[in-house]
Amino acid sequence: MSAVAQLVRADAVALVATVAARHVVVAAHGVPLSSDWLRPDAVAIITRAIAERRAVGAIVAPIPLGDGRTATSILAMPIPAATASTLVALRGTTRFELPDAAPMARAAELIAMDMRSASRAQELERRASEAEAQTRAAEDDRRFALALYELSRSVADAGIALERALAICTDVLGTDFAAVFSTDGKGLRVRASRPELAGQSVPTHPAIERARREGAPTLVHFEPGEAPAWAIDAREAIIAPLAGQTALLVLARRTRPFSAAETDGAQLLAAEIAPIVAQAQRVAAPAAPRRRRFALAASVLLLGESATLALALASGLGTLATLILVVPVVLVAGAASRGGRLPLLLALVLSALAFAERTSAPFLLGPRGDLAFGLETAGAFVALAAVVAAALALRERRAS
Repeated sequence: MSAVAQLVRADAVALVATVAARHVVVAAHGVPLSSDWLRPDAVAIITRAIAERRAVGAIVAPIPLGDGRTATSILAMPIPAATASTLVALRGTTRFELPDAAPMARAAELIAMDMRSASRAQELERRASEAEAQTRAAEDDRRFALALYELSRSVADAGIALERALAICTDVLGTDFAAVFSTDGKGLRVRASRPELAGQSVPTHPAIERARREGAPTLVHFEPGEAPAWAIDAREAIIAPLAGQTALLVLARRTRPFSAAETDGAQLLAAEIAPIVAQAQRVAAPAAPRRRRFALAASVLLLGESATLALALASGLGTLATLILVVPVVLVAGAASRGGRLPLLLALVLSALAFAERTSAPFLLGPRGDLAFGLETAGAFVALAAVVAAALALRERRAS
């Protein structure tokens, strides 16, 4: 390329191939082989030269040369018999003029002869594609190395560590969705995700079943409109089992496909994330017994409240609100013991209403004797305790 630079009297020359709307420097003299110096104004000149099949020149923003100088004049000449290759010349002191097109055309002819045939041009373009693929693979390796390094840094809080791990998957690796699915006999549940889907049950997918069966990362392609709800609009997803656990790491992208390096690297990611998930599960494990104890306490207190309300009715000391509340309180008491979200919410509401009914009765009906006062006081305390127990059970349920 140095001989070409002398022929066209340029400070730097480069052979640029255009592949899939990307411009790759195949050979160069005086400028780097990387395409960083191909700024938008220079790219526009190359694109115009290819489209018009003639020499095109212009003044552009300063382009750094290999010897420390800068070039501001550019001349691009398409290579004959190569539809997407261009000879680019740069000058730093003088600008290209119309007479410079002739030596550029001769240089382009020489390069075309060196290519020997259209197949040679295709070979160069193939090499450009391979170079681009190698560059992308190197970038994937760099990002995976950075992600693995970040994952290796310990975080004291297990819940924060898991959220941080998924943030690394989306921010460092450039995925649109990252999640950990826990599996059991009843299906799949989102243990944690980014964007947020935690706590939701999700339908299974053949790729998930295959990954679980084979115990290795699985790459799945989605046709437009066929991606599952947890990866809406995704083009591809990688599903990797977490070693020693009934859990899966799921990564999905909407645009750029996953490379082979990323698919293979998913196993390394899963190996780093598996202990984080295990730690989070160990921390969350005590929450289930606490939730059951709070739910059982709420159930017992509701039964006690129903007994208080029933005794008030039997003694002729009840109100219309007492009559309305006693049956729902009994029914919800049994359901709340199982710790379901809806029964606990109903228990919370009914207990609050019972507390309001018991505390308001003396003000609405006035003094009615010691028995009425005792039933109202006991009922208020029991209802208040049931409110606290139901609220604690709901909080533990949400935390787990």
